[in-house]
This record gives sequence, structure tokens and C-alpha cells, in this order.
Amino acid sequence: MVISEAGPSLQLRAGEGLIEMVNQPHYGSNNGTEPAEIVVVYAGVKGKPITVLEHAPTAELTPTSPVP
Repeated sequence: MVISEAGPSLQLRAGEGLIEMVNQPHYGSNNGTEPAEIVVVYAGVKGKPITVLEHAPTAELTPTSPVP
């Protein structure tokens, strides 16, 4: 499951793909019973970070509404 700070969430199943959100805080969670394997391909700009880590909010983010 991918959950954004803005609220929308996306539940994925085995074999499904997604385009990662950019310029908005988000996180992923495996709510299944088996380990998840993720294959990631990055394209970026030389000299700029691909990922910027932020401190977790004080209240845990929870899925509120599905991504259309």
C-alpha cells in the first residue's frame, strides 16, 4: 500500500506496478502476509538527490481515500 501525506492511498497486488509520487511526502507498507519484493528504476538529474527523507509526522499517516 502506498499512502500519501495528502491522504490518498493505493493498494497494490502482486505483479502490479506504479509510478512513484514525486514532490510529495509518502510511504509504503506491506499489509500482506508474505514478504514484498520491490523493483525500482530511478531517473534523475546529476547532482540532485533522488530521495529526500523527512521526519515522520507525530500522528501516524493512515489511508483515508483511494487514489482514483
